Amino acid sequence: MKVNSDNRQLYIQDFVNVLSREKYIVQPIQDKENWREIGKYNQYKIGNQTQIFPTYLQDQIIANHLEEKYIIGCKISKTKKTNRIIIDIDKPDQREIAFKFMFEVTHKEKPDLLFTSSFRNHLHAYYMFEGLLNETDLNTLKNHLKGFEVYPANNGIRLPLSRGSFWLNSNLTPQNLYDKNASISEIHNLITNGISFTDTDEFRAILSDYKRKERDTLSKAKAKLYTSDLKGGLWDRVKELKTVGLTESGTRNKAHLDLIAYCIHKGFNELETVEYCKEWHLQQTNGLSQDVNNGNWNQIERESRYGYNYYKQTYDPLKAKNNLLSRSDYKRIDKIVKSLSLGGRYEQNKRAKKVIMELYKLSKKAKSRELEINTTLWNKWGSNQNLDIKWQLLEKGLIKIIEYPQYNKDKKRYETATKYRLDFLPTLNL
Repeated sequence: MKVNSDNRQLYIQDFVNVLSREKYIVQPIQDKENWREIGKYNQYKIGNQTQIFPTYLQDQIIANHLEEKYIIGCKISKTKKTNRIIIDIDKPDQREIAFKFMFEVTHKEKPDLLFTSSFRNHLHAYYMFEGLLNETDLNTLKNHLKGFEVYPANNGIRLPLSRGSFWLNSNLTPQNLYDKNASISEIHNLITNGISFTDTDEFRAILSDYKRKERDTLSKAKAKLYTSDLKGGLWDRVKELKTVGLTESGTRNKAHLDLIAYCIHKGFNELETVEYCKEWHLQQTNGLSQDVNNGNWNQIERESRYGYNYYKQTYDPLKAKNNLLSRSDYKRIDKIVKSLSLGGRYEQNKRAKKVIMELYKLSKKAKSRELEINTTLWNKWGSNQNLDIKWQLLEKGLIKIIEYPQYNKDKKRYETATKYRLDFLPTLNL
């Protein structure tokens, strides 16, 4: 049916201008004999000859979309900002999963707007926000809402109300099935006055908490492999891998992880770990690995390097040989980091912990709380202009400068480094 010019402008305002009009996607509609009936209303099979047009999306093209001559789609705007999240729900049994998760992050039992999406029985669920979201927010949500496409990030999204796309109410019943003008007008009134938009900052805070919990869970799960008893399962598995090799039922990826864990326990560096794993693959493979059979050693080396660097972070430092710090020392370091009040940001707290841990080790090794520390060493530990941990410690009174560096005018260089007293360290435990 034909949409009048006033309603077409409302549609453009609500669904098009919030995305990019610099280029657009067109998908043709196949002949009527390919249409099919689904449920109580028509859904149509769409042609797959999709084309991207790198030209401005004109109003007349949008009119043709609403008149069901073809289907158009748009991507996120140039600013990479959006006031909506659109969840693509492919199967009916996924609907409640998506709605339940979005309820946890938006406190809404149902989406603000719901449309069929022109292809089979897929749904597009719209959630509207007060402020603007960016692609990072959308991708973070996508990582948590696994198995669902989240738009308008990355890919273009089909615009609603073309052929086969209907506005649904909360009971999943089509609204104004044969009157698009009425649908567009009512949707505009809803967006303008009837929808309670989700608070953007609160949504981000909830997502951030999800991300932190997921990261902690992953770290704990991976750490089990590396903190296991050296006389237990890990040692036995590696012994079998080294003598018998990989059995037909064994998987190369799992064996590779065990070998990397073994290398970490043995104190190998990254290069030694790569060479050790490569040598094992050459001698003990079961012949079922395509990478080994095809000589794809670059891939195997990348896996070794990634595994070593990533999983080394989960290796319990208390298991390491000649470690200067006790468990109580690590607990004290955690308390010092919290006292700095860095806002709970993971990367900042991680860097602060490293600096304080290095100060602690240096002090224990020297058996003194008074240390000379130059700028190069501070920077090596991670205290720099972006996050000056040294300044934070001085401001909190946790360290104190007791002697400034001496400058030799003749040699034009400093003869000594700044001397600090580490007041956060207990005297007796050094």
